[in-house]
Amino acid sequence: METCDKYSLYIGLNDKDTLEQMMPTKRFIKIISKICKSQNIGFSIKSMNGGYIHNSGIYTFENSIELSIFGVTKEQIMTLAKKLKKIFNQESIIVIKEKVETSFV
Repeated sequence: METCDKYSLYIGLNDKDTLEQMMPTKRFIKIISKICKSQNIGFSIKSMNGGYIHNSGIYTFENSIELSIFGVTKEQIMTLAKKLKKIFNQESIIVIKEKVETSFV
């Protein structure tokens, strides 16, 4: 087993201004997949539901995506997160870094 960094990005799918989801979840996944492929980033995606408190104090329920990525640098992850934040007009994207043991079997 090898120790590496696992990054998880949590991306809400509601637009930060309208508080509405502007396209189907499958379209978000397609866009994220295309971007990751273009940057040679291996990934996994999970769809989920959650709640978010905006800077304004408004609480919204929304569909979300968890994007899991291994084997990249912090700089690559932050660049990707900023790009997705802009494309999807998000107030924020949560980035989590964990040390994990991995092996390919």
